[in-house]
Amino acid sequence: MIVQAVVALAASAANAGLKNVLFLIADDLRPQLNKAYGKTFMHTPNLDKFTESALVFDWAYTNMAICSASRNSFLTGRVPDKTRTWNFIDDFREGGANWTTLPQFFKAHGYTTLGHGKTFHPGHPANNDLPYSWDAYPCGTTNTNCNTPKQHKGGNFCPDANGAENRFSDVNVTKVAVQTIKDTAAAALASGKPWFIAMGWHYPHQPWHVPQWAMDMYKDVGTLNLPAPKNPFSPKNVPDIAFTAEMDGQASMSINEDNPAFDDSKPAGTPAGSAAYIQPRPGNNTFPEWFAQQLRVGYYSAVTHMDRHFGQVMDALAGSGAADDTVVIMTGDHGWQLGEHSEWGKHTNFELGTHVPLLIRDAPSASTAGAGKHASRTRAELVDLYRTLVSLAGLPASDIEDDVDGIDLSPVVRRDATLLARNYSFSQYSRCPGDRDWKNPVPNAPGWFMNNCEQVPSHNISFMGYTMRSAEYRYTMWFRWDKASCVALWDDPLDGEELYSHEGHTDPGDFDDYENENLAAEPAYAGVVARHRKLLLDNFKDCENCRLEGCPTQHDPPAPAPAPPPTALSLIRSAVANDSELCGDKRACRDGHGASYKYKDVDVEGFSVAPGQLNGRKDVHTIELQLYWSSEDHDNLVTTSAASYKPPAGFKLCNDSLNPVATIVATAGVEGTVPLYLYYNEAKKDHLTCALKSTCAASGYVLAQQEPLGYVYAQWAELYELVIISY
Repeated sequence: MIVQAVVALAASAANAGLKNVLFLIADDLRPQLNKAYGKTFMHTPNLDKFTESALVFDWAYTNMAICSASRNSFLTGRVPDKTRTWNFIDDFREGGANWTTLPQFFKAHGYTTLGHGKTFHPGHPANNDLPYSWDAYPCGTTNTNCNTPKQHKGGNFCPDANGAENRFSDVNVTKVAVQTIKDTAAAALASGKPWFIAMGWHYPHQPWHVPQWAMDMYKDVGTLNLPAPKNPFSPKNVPDIAFTAEMDGQASMSINEDNPAFDDSKPAGTPAGSAAYIQPRPGNNTFPEWFAQQLRVGYYSAVTHMDRHFGQVMDALAGSGAADDTVVIMTGDHGWQLGEHSEWGKHTNFELGTHVPLLIRDAPSASTAGAGKHASRTRAELVDLYRTLVSLAGLPASDIEDDVDGIDLSPVVRRDATLLARNYSFSQYSRCPGDRDWKNPVPNAPGWFMNNCEQVPSHNISFMGYTMRSAEYRYTMWFRWDKASCVALWDDPLDGEELYSHEGHTDPGDFDDYENENLAAEPAYAGVVARHRKLLLDNFKDCENCRLEGCPTQHDPPAPAPAPPPTALSLIRSAVANDSELCGDKRACRDGHGASYKYKDVDVEGFSVAPGQLNGRKDVHTIELQLYWSSEDHDNLVTTSAASYKPPAGFKLCNDSLNPVATIVATAGVEGTVPLYLYYNEAKKDHLTCALKSTCAASGYVLAQQEPLGYVYAQWAELYELVIISY
């Protein structure tokens, strides 16, 4: 007992003055907070309380707006071009770097290090970087979605009035983290050993499967009365490569409108089942406002649910006796766009894709200088957290490896919130048009189409966009990618250049009034472009120790051979015969009717299941579309054998040369699909088979059956053309 006491006293003396660290991070969290960022309709009471004792960085930015790249960056203190992590394939460990991560640095200096939930991106590095970064990882991620229970019918937002508490994301992992704080703080009181505890929440990452109470926090205001995007269209003059018409790989977003939670926000006459809309592309197209508002409330509800978990963790810290000696940080890994500029998700270099909340509460025993204040001059980067936390904890900065990037923000936190520690922030994002589904690439795709590089090997990336934010502008350059050495082709012609004015942008919670017009080509801004171009190239190109040369070698497969293409389901129309037909082979459709009926193209409603596309997917079922014909009504009917609506008398199944029309998905909620519906016009004796697009809203057509026939893929440029037709 005497020996143990002497050891404890020695440890306590050796660690005197060192501060604990509680590192908290939420996935996909933009500065959507009430007190910290002025979003007054938000229900975030626990983060509001924390704001009173923390320093809020008004202008903090991720180094790359995607989970794995961002987390590999700030947890190693190296920028993405140095970690060479631009996708969900590589990570800094597989690249051969024997770096000391942020938690590993604390572990090497005698701290107990414990992780929970999503800190590193799952699997990158392997096993949450055990045993290097952590002494233990008591609980990993606990994520749920809108596919269970089945009545949710998939989709992006499904408030749940009946779900048991432990069915929702982050509930169980938060409970474990609360117990870890209690146990670790108690042990530290006896041993004097400081600790570094990290907790990563999945929310508000979609899908938003949230308890009904979280959505009810916005009920008094009402879904349709909450602020809508002021500019729900893409920025003027935006280059295609800067935009993305997908959200986490999804070509559409959907909500099951049968859920009673949506009764007060869906328009009268909304069909039963799921409402689904194709992701907007650059130009004058966007989601209907009512649908966008429903999705936005989904995000708000997920933030509110996360806020409750944040409060539980902070209560545990307050009750542990360790709060006065603990530095607390709360942030997100990147921003998120909720329909502003017609974007949904994070995968861009725009302000809302890169802007993150950053709240740091210094250990009260060290300083309360920043409590309740805002750092409004410094533009922080997440890569700064490494040096900042080492300093705030009291560890020697001289022990940090020489190639760690970022700056130390502790003077802003501990001494003076008005200090200007950094003038500019820098970020980057990769682009792979048509290659989001790397096993089935789409050649010659437009720059905005399925351009996320998550599953694309590093040497097959197509473009890299580098961006910087000054006090008054955002400037971005899009470079082609050298596939041999995995660096930008700095001297080649640009694929896009952007300049957006932020003059007068003093409110970090203003998400709407800026980046609405690209000014890069305007002669009046030539000097601004030149100055920012030099600053950007100085940071990314003409710099020392700012990147590692060469491609990662651990995952370097050859480019796959293109898979057989899917069938385009084309809708054609004859005004002469008052007939609509969904064709799998458009030429065969026309040839079968003859030129006198003057069938014309209306739209492409979607795409079939391509050969081999679902190999190994036992959870996805398919069904064939069949063509029937009535010579009496001169009417084509495209349906399935499983449809509840049966072909009326007089319809006959067409011969084998025309059937099946195509194979489509029968399972709801499959990524990238939208529902295919059957309509009928009694006056014109015409059946219309179409996806949920403008073609389905034709005058006089009503649903022949409420449930969809099946689901088609939204996977090519023609599907994004919102063609308005009249009959």
